[in-house]
Amino acid sequence: TAFAPVFRYFDVFDRIADLGIFAGLTKVLAWRRALAARPSVRGAVGADYEARLEAFLRRQNSHLAMLMN
Repeated sequence: TAFAPVFRYFDVFDRIADLGIFAGLTKVLAWRRALAARPSVRGAVGADYEARLEAFLRRQNSHLAMLMN
């Protein structure tokens, strides 16, 4: 479960840009999907999680924020 928050970040990052970090790692991708499907992981954040993370990235003037524009 320690990886769930990290994978959740990458769910948002992957929608912003194709970073290719997990490219070719089929077992890791399957594990990532299975972990994300768990009710405990889905219920760990609010429905507005993605919007809040994107807002945080924008406030930090991050590289990902520039890719969102």
